[in-house]
Amino acid sequence: MLRALIHHWRIHLAVVAGAAVASAVLTGALLVGDSVRGSLQDLTLARLGGIDAALVSDRFFREALADDLAAHPDFSGTVAPAVVLRGAAVHGDSGTRASGVSIHGVDDRFVALHGARESLDLSRRQGQIFPSVAISQGLARELGATAGDNVILSFGRFSAVPRDTLMGETDVEEVLGTVRVTVVEVLPDTGLGQFGLAPSQQDVLGAYVEIGQLQRAQDLGGRVNALFLGSPAEGATPDAWLASTIQLQDLGLAVRERIGEFDLESDEFVLRPSVDEAVTKVAGDLGLSLLRVQSYLANAMHFGESLLPYSLVVAVDGTTSPGGAALTTTDSVEATLPGAREILLNEWVAEDLGIAVGDTLRMDYFAVGDREELIDRDVELTVSGIVRIDGLGNDRTLTPEYPGIQEADDLASWDPPFPVDLDLIRDKDEDYWDLYGATPKAFLSAATGEELWATRFG
Repeated sequence: MLRALIHHWRIHLAVVAGAAVASAVLTGALLVGDSVRGSLQDLTLARLGGIDAALVSDRFFREALADDLAAHPDFSGTVAPAVVLRGAAVHGDSGTRASGVSIHGVDDRFVALHGARESLDLSRRQGQIFPSVAISQGLARELGATAGDNVILSFGRFSAVPRDTLMGETDVEEVLGTVRVTVVEVLPDTGLGQFGLAPSQQDVLGAYVEIGQLQRAQDLGGRVNALFLGSPAEGATPDAWLASTIQLQDLGLAVRERIGEFDLESDEFVLRPSVDEAVTKVAGDLGLSLLRVQSYLANAMHFGESLLPYSLVVAVDGTTSPGGAALTTTDSVEATLPGAREILLNEWVAEDLGIAVGDTLRMDYFAVGDREELIDRDVELTVSGIVRIDGLGNDRTLTPEYPGIQEADDLASWDPPFPVDLDLIRDKDEDYWDLYGATPKAFLSAATGEELWATRFG
């Protein structure tokens, strides 16, 4: 073996040298990796300051939830509410634009929680016309802005109703919010000037205004979409604290009591699947019955030469409410739930269209496309029954309070966020509205309603 090593010493020397080089490279890579990982960790912690947990929501909830959380007996840290938006900034004079700007509505609680500085003065200076803003060094470089310059911040306005649903607002004035502000401070690239929840090595484009400014710009006084928590105890459970303090209104839900039953409604006009599942579980545990209701607006119903414009139609998974109100046919028996592509009409509609059980009508309605555009659709439905306008068939609360519709004194005053041809409305349609308001004119099964009108929200 020794003779073999001596004879092939050149080859073995090359192998040893190669192994040494490879070890050096791997060791160096590991050291560099650890250094980079440590640097990124230090950068992230520096950006967060004293913030240990954050709740950022796509919807707004009570600012007072911060106080409720702070008063929780198991919580001993600090809570700061804030409004956090993503938007753009434009220099008021040069027109230079920056996108991807993090806009924060904060107060002293947030500044104290972050801990990088004692205060952030966002009050108006003497002679200052517009509200104050403090911007990061990165945003100042992007805009070419200095203290005293005016900047226009733009951002998406919050809407409880998803914009890619029928009742969602698509008007630019309703969708986009702006606020003109004056730069009172350019923050250094440390502390608040580098605050951000997303890990990144790029310049932070941040702007800070008083929390009330963004609340007013959103028409959401006393509401926020973010909570920041500091110094929770080891092993703490922020989710559990939140679950014990949150209220239905923070989730956009409301309960309306009625005789023998109550309604659970969402300000989004749809109950999200998680809410539906939770309600189903609670009802099952308590032995309560449920009636799921989904409402929609049909642009027209056609039968032969007859046309009935703008009818509210609901899809249900039963014909009796938990309180006992039922859909009753004109033969005074409880109606059977419609099958697939079937429809129950109330007696007023049947008389107006001259339609009977077994006949087929065409229903026109709007669907919302992937780019939030309205699409004309129609479906043929077979009439499975005619129901009286009493009991469940005379319940106008089955239809939620649609903006631009529910508060109207007559059909001609409708102002929904989609086009309406008022020329189609007849005197008898106005008479129905005067008598019954938003009482549904037709009923589908929940399965058919989901097939026609389901959204990605629920």
